[in-house]
Amino acid sequence: MEGVNDMNAGLLVPRVPTAAVIIRLSVGATSGNPSDHSFGFRPAVSVASLRAARKHHLVRLTDPARCVVTDFSEEQAFTIADDCGIDQASIAMFRCGAHTLVALRDEATVVGLLSSENLEGSRIRRFLDDHPSHTLEEVRVRDLLVPCKELPALEWDTIQRARVRDLLYLVEATDCAYLLIVEAAGPKTMVLRGLLSRARLLRALEPSI
Repeated sequence: MEGVNDMNAGLLVPRVPTAAVIIRLSVGATSGNPSDHSFGFRPAVSVASLRAARKHHLVRLTDPARCVVTDFSEEQAFTIADDCGIDQASIAMFRCGAHTLVALRDEATVVGLLSSENLEGSRIRRFLDDHPSHTLEEVRVRDLLVPCKELPALEWDTIQRARVRDLLYLVEATDCAYLLIVEAAGPKTMVLRGLLSRARLLRALEPSI
């Protein structure tokens, strides 16, 4: 992937073909014993603690891009199995204090992101309208998540060289709510190193923009 020096007017261009690779979640980002957090049903969330250490500080456009990225080597990745029901997802978000969950298949393969907005009634109604054979109880995380192939992605090395302003230009250009931060782990495999939340970025920049 080409870096910041190749950007046009500070614009980062996401070039990781997420539709053509398998994205894995780093082993260090999940709990070694998911059953500790089963909440009385099939484990929905695998976490080392119920709350991540969040960064709440204001940043400048010239600050390093990594200061506004959720780095899963430092912060906990809250995850949910893609075959869990939407009630389980709501409970998981509430108990973790998280607005976004990383959806996993087979415990380690990242298939997309599920945000609290994905669980709103209008989206569920649209899904049920399009799938009249389904009941509300049959709706699963995989039915409402945003798949990885629809999310822009950048490699961690690029983030290391970029500035906050570059990420701002990118989210404005792509109108994306989230940006995947990945690292190569093989010819066709990436590891999800972290996430950028558009909302978190804008909150951190409020006095500056």
